[in-house]
Order: sequence, then C-alpha cells, then structure tokens
Amino acid sequence: FGYSLKSFVNTLAAVGLHALLNARDNKRFAYQFIQRAYNYVPSIDALVEALVDFSESEWWQQEGANPLDKQEVRMILDSLALHPQNQHVVSLATRGPRFLIFPGVDRGIVLDYAAVLPILLSKCHFIKADFRPKGTLFERWLDRKLGSKGIVPWKRGELKGNDGTSREVDYSLIVNNILILIEARCVSKSFDFELGDLRALEFRKDKLVQALSDVDEKARWLSARRQGANYKVPDVVQFIVPLVISPFVEYIWTTSKNVWLTPEIPRVCTTDELGQLLDQLRTGTPLGEILSSPSCVYVS
Repeated sequence: FGYSLKSFVNTLAAVGLHALLNARDNKRFAYQFIQRAYNYVPSIDALVEALVDFSESEWWQQEGANPLDKQEVRMILDSLALHPQNQHVVSLATRGPRFLIFPGVDRGIVLDYAAVLPILLSKCHFIKADFRPKGTLFERWLDRKLGSKGIVPWKRGELKGNDGTSREVDYSLIVNNILILIEARCVSKSFDFELGDLRALEFRKDKLVQALSDVDEKARWLSARRQGANYKVPDVVQFIVPLVISPFVEYIWTTSKNVWLTPEIPRVCTTDELGQLLDQLRTGTPLGEILSSPSCVYVS
C-alpha cells in the first residue's frame, strides 16, 4: 500500500479526533457533526494540511502519538476517496467497501465520519495475523472486563484431580452457593456470516455447540471431584452452572432450556449479560429457574 498499518490507523484517528475537538469549540460544526456525521472540506489538500498540523499539536503529543507524515496521509486519503475510476467496486451485497471521501464541487470533498469504523473493521479483516494467541488474549480481556465490575475469580488455569486427570478452566466465580464455570470462546466473524450464508451460520453454530459441550463436561468432571491436587471447591458450593462467554452477541438457534439459563439470558452470553445474571443471582431473582435448568450440575 505504500504506508504502514500504524500510519493508517493514526490517520483515521486524527480524522475523528480533529472533528471532535472542532465540535467542542464550534457549536455550529458540532450540530452538523452530530446530526449528519459528515463535513464539507474545500479540498483534499486542505484536509491533509489540517491533519498534519493537528498531529503536531500539543494535544496529540500528549497522547503519545508521533506526528503524521504528509506524504503517507495523502496516500491514505487518496485510497479512501471515491472517484469514477473505482466506483464499480462498491457492492450492494456487502455494503462496501466504504469510502471516507466523496467528490464535491469546485475541488471540494465531503468527509463521511460514519465510515471510519467500518473502514477500520474491513481493513483489519484482511490483515494476516497469528490467531493462535487470540484465546489467551480474549481470556485476559475477560479478566480485565469482569475485574472492572468488581468480580473476583475463583480459579483459572489447570485444575488437577487426585486421580491424575485434569481440566483447563478459563474462568470461574462463586455467587452464594453457585459456582459459575466459564468457557471463553472467541469465534471470528466472516463476511459470509454477515451475509447470512447458511454454511457460515452452521459453522458458527457448531463451534458454539462444541463450546457448550466442553464446559458441560468440565462441570460434570468438577462436580465429581470436589477436592483435587491444587484446588478445593468451597463447602458452601452446592451447584455448578456452566456458561460460554463470547465477545459477540450470538444468535441462539433454539429455545431449548439446555441453551437458556433464563428466558432472557442464554448460556452463550456476553460479559454484560453475565453481569446482569450476577446481579439477579445476588438478589435471588431467577434462582429457581437456573437451578432447575438441565445444564445445572449438583456438586457431590
């Protein structure tokens, strides 16, 4: 492309932050920015100059970012501009690729701020990366996310039984007499999934079904081994509730009680839904529903 990913992200960050600071100081611009999310700029050269100047400001430096290179900014903006030569690539099916800049009149351009996030998402989709550590990264993110809510985990990592067997636990916590056993599962979303391709939908469903099967098996294993070589389930715990946590709101394909804890909260849930569940458990609201769920395991 002729520019680095870091420069690409920093340029888009400068576009958004420059607009936000303008909105703070200019009420007229703020009204237009909030209402329409686009702005008219005299020329692409004027935009390049404004972004480079902004990157040399004290505010930008305080954020620890380096000044932008004018040549790179120009190349990046040119690649995100719609013109007659590239308009044929726009697909109604995928709603993209999104463009940041549209031609105006007298060399002017229209800057579409709403396109910044879709552009970042689609650009990063094609980045060749090592996805092997994504599970570990998601677990770390989950730990920080739940920790910010004041949630303290019980055990993480390998639990070793006294019989020589062991199981890997991503996250677990105790609420009243319930041990919540969590399987962290991060399944990437493909373009085919977004388009509703049946094979992609079935693939994702199979991954989530397997995650539920894995955490159910771990719950049964732990229920039969209250004490192991490196852990002891507290005496207060009587039940284990196995869950799968995903960074995405997942489509749940069935109304079966095997896949739902309560009528509102599925067993494949987000951290926010887990937070709602914990709040309810502390007040005892859905306790009967959860303990009667087929997935709930009694600890012997």
